[in-house]
Amino acid sequence: MVNKKERELHVVAVLDGRPGHEKQTYGIIQALQQIVRVRVRSVTLKKHSVFTSFIRTCGLLLPVGKNEWGVPGVENADLLIGTGSHTHLPMLHAKKQTGIPIVTCMSPSIYLLNRFDLCFIPAHDRIREARNIVYTTGAPNMSKNLGVHKKDQGLILLGGIDTKSHHWDGNKIAAMVENLVQRYEQMHWTLSSSPRTPTATIKLLK
Repeated sequence: MVNKKERELHVVAVLDGRPGHEKQTYGIIQALQQIVRVRVRSVTLKKHSVFTSFIRTCGLLLPVGKNEWGVPGVENADLLIGTGSHTHLPMLHAKKQTGIPIVTCMSPSIYLLNRFDLCFIPAHDRIREARNIVYTTGAPNMSKNLGVHKKDQGLILLGGIDTKSHHWDGNKIAAMVENLVQRYEQMHWTLSSSPRTPTATIKLLK
């Protein structure tokens, strides 16, 4: 790790245009800034097709690969951090070309997991322990505990379908939410969905 008195750590935030993923990436960078001086540059990647992803995956197995398959302009970076499956292959190709360490804030595909230097993975994903995995309580984020929580207010945040990590049962989830609200009916509840929450589940909760 770079000593704070020596120089800045040049970090490239590799983004896929999804706010939730970007908050996770910047959350890790924000925590890193509490330890060392960090200079951040952000690169937003273009989306690629399934066919392109397949070609790039095959390219990881070859001794050489195309420079344009990686992340542009990262030759002088000390670290790449990105969240979201669309950032994984470009970062892996960048590492292959430059040797720069790469970090992701989620669980990559199992066949790519050991190629990352570090993976911040929520404990609820139940991924088997490995040398390059650090478990987090929930997804990394930029929020800070300001100590101003109101005891008469509650917040329920709904996730959604992710076939890689869990089975989604909308009826069961709606029943659990209903039970929670009825048990603590004196509280004022705020309920929020996410882009992954199935429409059928939202209708049940309404």
